[in-house]
Amino acid sequence: MFQLYLKEKYNLQADFLKTASTNCGNNVTNVLVLAKENDLPTNRIIVMQDTTMQRRMHTVFRKESPASQIINYATYQNHIVVSDNRLVFEAQPAGM
Repeated sequence: MFQLYLKEKYNLQADFLKTASTNCGNNVTNVLVLAKENDLPTNRIIVMQDTTMQRRMHTVFRKESPASQIINYATYQNHIVVSDNRLVFEAQPAGM
């Protein structure tokens, strides 16, 4: 999605792009492999994710790269409410 956004909005492409991840934990391990393969520093990492996945991403980075300074940035916030005895999004998140 990031690559598509860069291409459509700015006619750019990502310098590095991993596409094989199947979950948040896998995203972390794959990006750390990519960083190592390309000699990219991992002493400071910005994690950009929606709030439903932010804590998980942070925790996996802490486990897999404990020396890194993790900076969290939630790209948007989801508000959860109770409706008919169920937890639901207050407003449907864009693109979900």
